[in-house]
Amino acid sequence: MIVSVEKKLDDSSSNRYYIIDFQGRVSRKLVEFGGNS
Repeated sequence: MIVSVEKKLDDSSSNRYYIIDFQGRVSRKLVEFGGNS
């Protein structure tokens, strides 16, 4: 159950979203949107 998505900027130009689960842990799986957004 995902209650919030925290947007962070990676060293890469691509934007990566760290998925915060209901326990407040950061999932290692990153939802990466290809290309510049």
